[in-house]
Amino acid sequence: MSGQQQSQNELRWNPFFKKWIIMAPARQNRPVDVKDAKLAEAQKKAGQVPGTEQKKCPFCVGAPEVPETFDVKVLPNRYSGLDIDNKNVFTTLRPGSPYKIAPAIGHQELILYSPNHEQKLGELPVDHITKLVKMLKERYIEVGKMPGIQYIYQFENRGSLIGVSLAHPHGQMYAFSWIPLYVKLELDSFKEYKGEHKRCLLCDIIKDDKLDGVRVIKENDNFIEVAPFFAMWPHEVHLYPKKHIQSFADFDDAMARDFAAILKDLNQRYDRFYPGVEFAFVMAIHQKPTINENFNYYHFHVEFYPPLRAPTMSKFAAGVELGTGAWINSTLPEKTAELMRAIKID
Repeated sequence: MSGQQQSQNELRWNPFFKKWIIMAPARQNRPVDVKDAKLAEAQKKAGQVPGTEQKKCPFCVGAPEVPETFDVKVLPNRYSGLDIDNKNVFTTLRPGSPYKIAPAIGHQELILYSPNHEQKLGELPVDHITKLVKMLKERYIEVGKMPGIQYIYQFENRGSLIGVSLAHPHGQMYAFSWIPLYVKLELDSFKEYKGEHKRCLLCDIIKDDKLDGVRVIKENDNFIEVAPFFAMWPHEVHLYPKKHIQSFADFDDAMARDFAAILKDLNQRYDRFYPGVEFAFVMAIHQKPTINENFNYYHFHVEFYPPLRAPTMSKFAAGVELGTGAWINSTLPEKTAELMRAIKID
């Protein structure tokens, strides 16, 4: 994205939940597609700072940062909330204050899936998606070497229901200088399970899901696609490597291709789940931190969070979820798996 990096970015400590909040006011000015111009106008009327309307997609070939065609491409995020050279210092507002401020140190990138503005990931050939997987692996390894970086989070926000401002198919990467709260909780759970049972938590989950069978949607030599027993979101699906690995760094060529194939399969199933309806989701890639510690108890996996529970009905994180952290899911994962399996794939 075009624009200037802002210096106001900072981390503010939430003492209730012991987590950092990224304050990045410049992100209010990031661009939106022309089709979202009505939203921008509504924001203006409401006195809000609207996104900058784009007459041309900044990710399409011919844009200033994309002068030539490509297969997959990495771009810096010009509206980043994190800055590897952030010069702010860690401080408290006053002696004895519970409020703490820290520099928002980190790095953000955008990963373009294709030069075709309209082409979804599920429509790409497996060979093309394999190039994307290898790009994700490369960026995980290289950015993970940056001084001070502790965690690499790669993900995709897809669909206007999620709040995507630019529709061109792309993912994102945040390189954090700390281990985010949810990731830390997950790591602690894996470590505790390994200590108690002398086995990997996710390896046992895969074993149980294969024995039950009812939540398995698809599998190949290296990956399995399941509707998780403990799904929080309607039609939530996870992708698990059958081999006990911790990150993209452990992928060989066969794993990269099989991961590309199962990514394509799941995307196609989602695209056909509600015919004629844009199927939105968040794709969250969970892997080990990049700090020099032993995380052999952990297991790489990918989680998909779709908010649609019916063609015209959405699941929102509302009163119970936001106020207490207790989630209510009205869609049984066993039924999700049944419906997903029934979808015909090319």
